[in-house]
Amino acid sequence: YTYKAISTLSTDWTLHAIGDVDMDGNTDILWRKGSSNYLWYMKADGTHTSVVLSDMGVDYLVVDGRSSESPTTDTQAPTITLIGENTVHLTVGDTYIDAGATAADDVDGNLTENIQVYSTVDTSTEGNYTVTYDVNDSSGNSASQIIRMVIVSNSIEKEISIPQCNQSNPKVHFINSINDWDMINSIDKTIFCVSPGDYSELGRIELTTKGTAQEPRYIVLNNGNDLHPAKLQTNQLAKYVLELQNTEHWVVDRQAFWETTDPFKRNEIKASSHNIFNRGLFLDTATAYALYHQSVDNTIQKNHIEKTQWSVNNKNFYDTAAINLFCQNDQEYVKNTIIVNNEIINHVDAIQTVRIFDAVQDNATIDFAGTIISNNLMYVTDIMYTDGNGYSNKQGQQSFTENAIDLKGGSADPSNPILITHNMMWGYKKSDSTYSGIDDPGSAIVTHYSVRNVNFTHNYMFNSDYGFTSDGPMAGKSAIEKSTIKHNVFYKIQNIALSIYGTSQEGIFNGAKDLEITENFFSVIQQVPILKVYNVEDVNITHNTFVKPTSIVAWLGGQNKQSSKLTIVDNQIYEKESDNVPSDVFYKEYIIRKFTNQATQKEIFYEN
Repeated sequence: YTYKAISTLSTDWTLHAIGDVDMDGNTDILWRKGSSNYLWYMKADGTHTSVVLSDMGVDYLVVDGRSSESPTTDTQAPTITLIGENTVHLTVGDTYIDAGATAADDVDGNLTENIQVYSTVDTSTEGNYTVTYDVNDSSGNSASQIIRMVIVSNSIEKEISIPQCNQSNPKVHFINSINDWDMINSIDKTIFCVSPGDYSELGRIELTTKGTAQEPRYIVLNNGNDLHPAKLQTNQLAKYVLELQNTEHWVVDRQAFWETTDPFKRNEIKASSHNIFNRGLFLDTATAYALYHQSVDNTIQKNHIEKTQWSVNNKNFYDTAAINLFCQNDQEYVKNTIIVNNEIINHVDAIQTVRIFDAVQDNATIDFAGTIISNNLMYVTDIMYTDGNGYSNKQGQQSFTENAIDLKGGSADPSNPILITHNMMWGYKKSDSTYSGIDDPGSAIVTHYSVRNVNFTHNYMFNSDYGFTSDGPMAGKSAIEKSTIKHNVFYKIQNIALSIYGTSQEGIFNGAKDLEITENFFSVIQQVPILKVYNVEDVNITHNTFVKPTSIVAWLGGQNKQSSKLTIVDNQIYEKESDNVPSDVFYKEYIIRKFTNQATQKEIFYEN
């Protein structure tokens, strides 16, 4: 219908009906204009309104009205109804899309488009947030405010229910000897209970049979308890390594391996997906995990990976990481890997995305989209420190290590970036390359070779020679692009906290491109600049806090070390560390909270 207001009632109008026409308890007053399709009725406020019927054949219109003798005021408030859940759970780094709400009023009808929505949600930060919904009707009545809770959590661990090693279950197979592993790919068995023992002579045990999401295949330690293997003696552990070939939906719980200099004695995941490696222990191994092309949606969680000793007679340190994600050729990918709540100690690199062979070529496209590195402890102790000439020295200034995180590839998909969040890294020093091919100034995080679409957020780096270093660009590509460094702490870094630079050639801006560095906290110890930034383009350094021992905050290069569209504004600068540095106080509290709540595997960390 269309509505037309009239000021007076002319003589050709005839009273058509009076009374409760629609039987709703309200008096309806309806008028008809001659034999036309016009009807008139009195509104609640006493004004007259004509109604044009869209159908000429309609004799009269039933209109919900009010008595003309005693008009009433609209006091009924509209109502709001949520669409979706009252409480939404997200993981840090997720994208939040609100499901919305609807609103209705007894007089005004549908008011959904009038709803006012206010959201405090910040998915980059752990916390509890609200989305509120308000609406008023035309009479000024306010609906009761509706609130949706949005809980953003760091925990991205996979929940696992470990099955019992029950002899009466026909799906269970017990592994008590080398020969018992022959049944590992049997389609009739899905639960493999491994007794303590050394099975390493088998090399990498191949897993090829696929499980399903509804019925995964399990390999579990059967030793009479459920303790993390880092808390057990070796005679209570099962020692073995695995190779997954084009398989999926395996859950490996409480695996162990130790004491090997062979870098290929490791778990290898090849073209395999939806597997979970839970509560593993790897001691004095070169590598624990290697993931290869077409491996998707794998999770490595709650592992303890440590080099416990260094011997002057064993100086062959491989340039490899505890956890490696490999792309060997152009167009290869390893996607959606979750590395969460692990403890990695004294490795050359803790976690690395790797380009090798043809993938190093300038035009190669490799993809580690969706990788999440979260809530891991990665650090170096003094047993790895050296005198710089290849000999152990716990007070030495060099180390047989490189980085906590070494990225040689990023995400090819801007909608599915790499997320590096809530990790703690410390103890990294300049590499001692005397007996090895390792070489690094001692950065907690380093990027090379066109690393794109990475979000670094809420990480804590301290007591290392350098904080974050991005260098080694490929021809025509920046070392890091389309990425964000936000809400991180660089605390008591010995030298430069943030180094981002490229090739020293005039007009070449390949250190970084399209990079946001914002709301971080930086403090350094040596008399050096906090930042070293040159040969970059479209880089914004804003709203950071700098605590500096020298008058120089940033070194922006010199001849052939220039930048384009480099912005450094709205940063807070303090001459020295003190209680009046608000960010410093906040981050100290943050550190204590993270240490206390971290799901660690060794009780020593609760003491720390």
